[in-house]
Amino acid sequence: MWVVSTVNPATVHGLRTRSACRRRRASRSGALRLARHVNGALVAVAWAAAHPETVRRLVLYGGWVSGADISPPTAKEHILGLVESHWGLGSDVLTNIFAPDADATMRKQFGRYQRACSTAATARALLAMSYELNISDLLPQVRSPTLVVHRAHDRAAPVGQAAKLADGISGAQFVVLPGSSHLPYAGDTRALVTTVRRGPR
Repeated sequence: MWVVSTVNPATVHGLRTRSACRRRRASRSGALRLARHVNGALVAVAWAAAHPETVRRLVLYGGWVSGADISPPTAKEHILGLVESHWGLGSDVLTNIFAPDADATMRKQFGRYQRACSTAATARALLAMSYELNISDLLPQVRSPTLVVHRAHDRAAPVGQAAKLADGISGAQFVVLPGSSHLPYAGDTRALVTTVRRGPR
């Protein structure tokens, strides 16, 4: 069974400590097959590096190695400022970045979802955290068979970052799918689900 998680942790370090219950679960039922996306991909790398005996196979979607390299500093500053000063417009901009392949109805719903789930200050803090995360030192410690999946024109996390993610994990497979959406449930979901379910070989 694949364990799929979409949790966005506060920090990579905090993620390790807050996953103690997952470690106990793994010890009872054997090693897990872990599939995570976006920020969760970085969390999964931290977990797999710290507890290799608990992860049988690993699938990472939409991840990156260094948040500092996701986009130019000026672009990050503008987005952070917009999110903080005008959350309504900021959430619409993030929707355009995260889900450009989504239809108008889904884009509207996702914008509302963001605003309902987070204040402007929290949204800015989470986005800033994403820009600060760096897991480059953890990649060589991952020993589980790993599949890295990314969409070719992902606007939130460049495909080059996914390539570095795969290059940094010994033996990792790298699959690039068509599309521009960062969110896994936008765009061609069937191709993504099929690839993730197949897992690393």
